Amino acid sequence: MNLVLLFVEYNVPHQKGMVKRDYIFVSLNALFIGLGIFANLAFEEIGIDLYVFGFLMAVSLYILFAKKIVSKLPITYYFAFSYTFGFVGTIIYKVLKG
Repeated sequence: MNLVLLFVEYNVPHQKGMVKRDYIFVSLNALFIGLGIFANLAFEEIGIDLYVFGFLMAVSLYILFAKKIVSKLPITYYFAFSYTFGFVGTIIYKVLKG
């Protein structure tokens, strides 16, 4: 489902771009989702979840930077922020934990 949203927004970006206030609210919301992703990955037995979240992170980051109109891709920004925070945070935690 998330891939569909990413590809739809990639092909049909929003006409009106996000403003500073929008970035703040989207980032705060994405931070909470990122914490949930981190909790899912860091404190449970990792199966396929790590690969799925890593793949979605890579796709969302690719779309976000390939299109070069970040302000018109709020859903992609949201996914990129939350997946990156959760995935990278988990990797750092797992490496430090040993």
